[in-house]
Amino acid sequence: MHDFVIYFDNRRFVITPKVKKYFDGDGMGLFMGNPTHQDFPKILEIFQSHPVIQNVFIGDGDVNRQFEQFASNFTVLDAAGGLVVNAKGEFLLIYRRGKWDLPKGKVEVGESNENAALREVMEEIGLSELMLGRHIITTYHTYELNEKPILKRTYWYAMNSVKCEPFVPQSEEDITGAEWVDAHHLSDYLDNSFSNIRDVFREYLGV
Repeated sequence: MHDFVIYFDNRRFVITPKVKKYFDGDGMGLFMGNPTHQDFPKILEIFQSHPVIQNVFIGDGDVNRQFEQFASNFTVLDAAGGLVVNAKGEFLLIYRRGKWDLPKGKVEVGESNENAALREVMEEIGLSELMLGRHIITTYHTYELNEKPILKRTYWYAMNSVKCEPFVPQSEEDITGAEWVDAHHLSDYLDNSFSNIRDVFREYLGV
């Protein structure tokens, strides 16, 4: 069983089969073992009303069931995106709303996650030929839309750019730039990115 890491901006809500492993290192925060379904609204209220709490660690039970209980407090939206690598081993990053990001978008009804990821990358950056690779990671983050709590679940896939093509950033999606970035300069860009995007790269690079 794997951990579910849900981001509230840069704060983490972690559902894990082994809470104890977070006792050391950067695992400072609120710990609770095997909560009930009724506990989640209370835990969320405490977490969201006390910004000083940077992490919540929950687990020591059926993490899939616990995640479902957590998610029942939100409207869940599915998205998919890609980590694109070219023949030089450079990574595609887009610049959106003041942050370096990866192309992604909503999974349409009846559409597979893989097809959605390819379509969104092609639409957002104008690439026409991509080769789909492995599923890298699924990330989770929360936000509010029309005063309703949203949990976005994003499926990330590795992709290869088949040929050299110019970028055509999708301005209606607030994308104002795009660059190929080599591994040596990657950290400079990720310092101005999102926690879940850094997780995608960590999982892909195995670091």
